[in-house]
Amino acid sequence: YLQMGFEQRIRIIDTDRPKAERVAEGLRATAGEEVFHRAWTAFLYHEADKVYLLRYVRAGFTYKRAVAGMLAHQDVNPIMTANTYIEREAQHLRGFTRFSLMENGVYYSRIRPVNNVMPILMPFFADRYNDQPFLIFDPVHKVAGVYPMAEWYLVYTEEITLPEEAGDEAEWKV
Repeated sequence: YLQMGFEQRIRIIDTDRPKAERVAEGLRATAGEEVFHRAWTAFLYHEADKVYLLRYVRAGFTYKRAVAGMLAHQDVNPIMTANTYIEREAQHLRGFTRFSLMENGVYYSRIRPVNNVMPILMPFFADRYNDQPFLIFDPVHKVAGVYPMAEWYLVYTEEITLPEEAGDEAEWKV
């Protein structure tokens, strides 16, 4: 957690999309797709203080493509640690997420990950269960992954209301 000094104040800064996209494209061009992907994945890490991410992006602009191999560097190592935790949690959820068939024909699952792994999970489940509509809800991060059988998307919501389960005759998805 961030320890604030006596005279410091919290200041919330809204995202400026054009600037964010410019930085993302600049990082891709300067340091490469691998470095950008590591930064994107680390953004999903559960810690609220994202200063380590800023330091990594600066290192990407400073050391360019070489930063991808600088695993022990003080600005790179926290990103690698965050990526490891996120990928492990996503892999665990890929294997152990179970769905229930609801009466409306949609499969549903509720997960409670530590990290915001929904953007990593949805492409996997959309590919695996591409012939069945499903919804995965993460109340910790207040996000639902929705797949109505065309393409998946994320919905940010406090809670969702579900129909009843289909009953004992329903198939359970593994």
